[in-house]
Amino acid sequence: GNLHVGVDTLFYINYPSTNHNWLDIGRQGGILIHKLFFQSQYSMFFAQGMALITYLLAAFVLSYLLYSIAEVSAWKSGLFFLFMMIHPVWAEQFYFTLQIFEIAVGVLLTGVALLLAYGEKRWNWIASIVLQMLIFSIYQTFIAIYIAGCILCFLLQYIQETRCGEGKTTARYLKCA
Repeated sequence: GNLHVGVDTLFYINYPSTNHNWLDIGRQGGILIHKLFFQSQYSMFFAQGMALITYLLAAFVLSYLLYSIAEVSAWKSGLFFLFMMIHPVWAEQFYFTLQIFEIAVGVLLTGVALLLAYGEKRWNWIASIVLQMLIFSIYQTFIAIYIAGCILCFLLQYIQETRCGEGKTTARYLKCA
């Protein structure tokens, strides 16, 4: 049968030692993750299974992030993540099975970087910056996704604190930027 279920897998299956020009377009993080998880021959089934598990972990991390910032309930967080994943722009990524796992890792690490950025210790901020360097080298679109995540966290935190009547300094709100 035909196992070519994506738009980019055939080349990588036939030439597993190549980086499929990822280095040329600035995806060093994608190459690193690919080398760490796919030492032997590339298996699109393994990649898709690992991507599913990684997306589920990302959903938990993002749910925890939304809860820790604004006490958003689990079902609302899950609904938010579901709408994010079925959006046509994001769903297009699933046709590129060669990079599906690397993108899933990027989503997971973006949630972790946002959690660290909203931490109280300076160590968290440094760890968040280091993670961001890896995330942005996986896929450059994660820059915009991270910024959107910061804006979402800022707005949720601002709404939560104004609802509770807490007055925070402006520096607290700009910590993520």
